[in-house]
Amino acid sequence: MDELEHKVAEHLLAAATDPGTHPSAGLGEAVLAGTAARRRRRRTLVTAVAAGVAATMAVPVAVFAASGRDGARPPDPAKPVTSVTPSAVQTRGALIPRSLPGGRTFRAMALGPDGSVLGMPVAVNGEGVQLPQRGVWLAGPEAGPPRRVADTPASALPYLWTMAVGATSRVWPEGETLRCQSPGRTDVRTLRASWSGREPFYVDGGLIVWGDAERRTIVTAAGCDALPHSRSLPGPLVAVSDQNAYARTRPDRVEQVNLRHGGRRPLVAETSDEAVFGAGPGTLAWADRGRLTVQRLTGSGQQSVVARRLPFAGRPGYTGTVTVGLNVVVYSAVHQDTGDGGALVVDLRTGAQVTFPGAAWAAGDLLLRDLGDGYLLERR
Repeated sequence: MDELEHKVAEHLLAAATDPGTHPSAGLGEAVLAGTAARRRRRRTLVTAVAAGVAATMAVPVAVFAASGRDGARPPDPAKPVTSVTPSAVQTRGALIPRSLPGGRTFRAMALGPDGSVLGMPVAVNGEGVQLPQRGVWLAGPEAGPPRRVADTPASALPYLWTMAVGATSRVWPEGETLRCQSPGRTDVRTLRASWSGREPFYVDGGLIVWGDAERRTIVTAAGCDALPHSRSLPGPLVAVSDQNAYARTRPDRVEQVNLRHGGRRPLVAETSDEAVFGAGPGTLAWADRGRLTVQRLTGSGQQSVVARRLPFAGRPGYTGTVTVGLNVVVYSAVHQDTGDGGALVVDLRTGAQVTFPGAAWAAGDLLLRDLGDGYLLERR
């Protein structure tokens, strides 16, 4: 979310609470959708002039496509090269219902390797648009409904586009600050370092990590109460895992920076500015221009394109993410307004692929899938 989007959202929230003002339903979404469309057209034009080709944003996948307002799921023509049907995959696991008090719905936003699922409540309007509501909710690793763990002010809702969770910390945005809660505690702390409101942040082991692309720095904090420390970073932060940060330094290069001793390792990664990255133990992966690439960081160090056609690639309104577990890489696309989407799961051991409707995340040996009326948390 950029500055214009923040301002639009903040003004509409203020207007909605003014007794004399009643913005029409969907006004904010229409303004932001138009702005995003114009921004995409500008990026495409600039890319075409500079490179002679129009680079298409790579966004995750589902063979089923997003549901329309009538609930139908039209088929998507783009399918992974190799796939198996969902019925061939074990579906035992912990079921997390999405229903919350007051008719609201739980929307998962982050999965931790311990099975913690962090998210927020949403209300769905008559046009099927999910409207963020106040509060932070936690579910997993056992089956059962989510539980409310913290409040969020109405002014923070435009910033709640991402969250992070791990064994030691739960982190979410509040304006241009990061709020943090330690498991087993009810109090919430503000991390003592600024955050741009646009950069991703991560919980990696005992560390909370985020970057500042403008200053080319990375900030780390050893828990909610710790004093953050900054250090230089050779480019924008794109992924964090296993005490390593990954910075995109050039269109053909990503640099691995060890967060313990500062050692650096260059990696070849031919990517556009629209690429999305994910990292796990011994693995870096990225989705770009309709392809999913996996770079193994141990053993042979092999790099391979594991999928060359991704459903939902380049579709307006969809945001792509890549998450990496011990055994799987997940490429997921979710519509920014409706929450519809799909995911491609690639088994790193066998190369087998499976597509699912709804979003999905990987962390550790766990996979979280959106089933529509609930989430399934299973081991992979």
